[in-house]
Amino acid sequence: LEEADDDKAMEQECLEEIQRLESNRDELEVKMVDAVLPKDTDDFGSDAVIEVRAGTGGDEASLFALELFEAYERIAKSLGFRTETLSRSESEIGGLKEGSLLVTGGASYPLPPPTDGGGGGGGEGPLLGPFGAFKFESGGHRVQR
Repeated sequence: LEEADDDKAMEQECLEEIQRLESNRDELEVKMVDAVLPKDTDDFGSDAVIEVRAGTGGDEASLFALELFEAYERIAKSLGFRTETLSRSESEIGGLKEGSLLVTGGASYPLPPPTDGGGGGGGEGPLLGPFGAFKFESGGHRVQR
């Protein structure tokens, strides 16, 4: 009988802990994003130029570069940005040797609201511009069979 009382007490304690954690979830998510993302004013109003170049790998590299270029263009448009192809050099088989894409426009996806201690949350934070949306897209991408 005493074991049943212990189980009920443990269950009640667990339920209270779940409620406490869930009530802090939104606040903790906002704090986490604030801690991870740098405060960069260029994130909100600056345009972006995306450059894609085929690396070593011949025809397959140029075909992959074309797919990547078109994917960035589709992503930019799906986020509500305007795109303009600045330059594009195609390979003999229809792939892409190099291409530059200008991404312009207003807002993209919302960041969580800032943690200034003044509010109950629930609203959306500032909207990222093209530079903020794409600034971490850098480096080499590799296709391997």
